[in-house]
Amino acid sequence: MGKKNHGRNRKRQTKSRIFWGSGSSFAPRILKVLSEGPLGFADLKRSLNVESSGHIQFHLDKLDGLIKTDEYGKYCISDKGKDALLTMQPIEKYNEDARFREQAGLLIRALRSDLKSVQEIAIAQLSLFGPKVIPFLTSALLEALAESKSLEGKNSHSYYNGNENLADAPERAVTGLVVVLGIIGVPSVVPDIASTLPRTEAFEALAKIGNKQALDAVVSQIPSWFDKNIHYKKYGAMGGHYGEKDEDYSDVVSVAKVEGFLTKIFNSFDEEGRIALETALNDENFEGKNVLSHNNVIARVLAVVGDDKSIPALTIALEKGNFATKTEAARALNGLKAVEVMPKVINELLKTANSLTKARNERGYWANEDHPAKKACEVLANTVLSLGSTDDWITVAFHRPRIEGYAEPFDEAIVNAKDKAVPALTKLLEAPDSSVQSAAAEMIAKIKRGNNNNQTSNSQSRGWERV
Repeated sequence: MGKKNHGRNRKRQTKSRIFWGSGSSFAPRILKVLSEGPLGFADLKRSLNVESSGHIQFHLDKLDGLIKTDEYGKYCISDKGKDALLTMQPIEKYNEDARFREQAGLLIRALRSDLKSVQEIAIAQLSLFGPKVIPFLTSALLEALAESKSLEGKNSHSYYNGNENLADAPERAVTGLVVVLGIIGVPSVVPDIASTLPRTEAFEALAKIGNKQALDAVVSQIPSWFDKNIHYKKYGAMGGHYGEKDEDYSDVVSVAKVEGFLTKIFNSFDEEGRIALETALNDENFEGKNVLSHNNVIARVLAVVGDDKSIPALTIALEKGNFATKTEAARALNGLKAVEVMPKVINELLKTANSLTKARNERGYWANEDHPAKKACEVLANTVLSLGSTDDWITVAFHRPRIEGYAEPFDEAIVNAKDKAVPALTKLLEAPDSSVQSAAAEMIAKIKRGNNNNQTSNSQSRGWERV
């Protein structure tokens, strides 16, 4: 029994000598240096960055048994010293982990600050930790999301006794954590980031990671981003503005700003981003899933980031989509200068106009400015006017029944085309429909009167010049 206790005491004495052999932690440093290889006294001094020879010798004497000298007189670590050094590592590792946890926790809490400079510093510091900080970030993200969700439908400012900074802190934390996860860019965090969509920062973080899983999440949630952040206040065929929600539409976001965001996100995925959008455009499983339909929004995005390769998918959406989708597909085709699909655009214009006329007659929708067919007719008509030929304009203008409310701009375009329109109009003088004949004759007369007026005007102008 006494021998066992004596052995335990000797072990304790050995460990004590390792850590506190001279009343400091200097002795373990010597063991660590010598564990890398034998050193002479002078080299040992340099490695430890100590000038006092006596100070080193004092500690070497305290480590008797844990160090030895080799045949060349150099100091080296003994087998007992190696065993003793191993007992130090768990304690040092524990202290290092504890310091890391403390630092990470402080920085994560700093993300809740209402001071932008503090948030930026915290984001930068957390990003430097790299992948090892991810478990702390994802855990904190879950907590912040739960806290933010618990405040939905409540007066959060009252909940926090009127402290606005505290009320907004969970959302600030979510934003900061998502930004850090995006900077670190480990693919395994895609589901964590995706759980925070449709926040703008989440789209940007997923774009930084840029893999297929991230792209799928972006495409599936971009309609929700439009629904949450953007309201269509004014958007003509060639441009306009988006109005922000929840601001009585008094503020507007420029088209350039919205389109810049979309370009930034989808350009990160290169050609795969465009292909994913084209695939999703005609995915019937998404149609009507959001307040703004999935296909409607995907067509809007393709209008910004698509190219000539997107025309087939947009044409299918034009023909098969609902009125809102037709509107955005036509807008996108106009932007892409898709002259080759003009016959299909004209066909959809005539069909949509007939649907609108039928709705007006049956249910009085004509007075409803928000009827989706009305907007579709406007954009389809603008697309034909923008990209179509004189023959295309004549096809629309002389369609029977006449599409009242949308045919008039085509009449004007035909007259402005002047002599180029006359051959096609002349053929219509033999049409079986008398209303078509008279309309064609009247249009030819207008063109001739315009030509005569121009000749008179030019003659008068030349007369003044002579004077």
